Amino acid sequence: TLPAIIGCFLLFFSSLDLNALSLGEEEALHLGINTGKLRIRIFIIGSIIIAS
Repeated sequence: TLPAIIGCFLLFFSSLDLNALSLGEEEALHLGINTGKLRIRIFIIGSIIIAS
């Protein structure tokens, strides 16, 4: 359960980037967000939360 709690905190702190990504990938890129790294990071965090 500790990995799930840590993962939730990491997702919470990534919420601004996720909000920008919800506007579209091109808009997020214009706002200076590396969408490739963000997608990989969210995928890994989500996988850890689901696995725990």
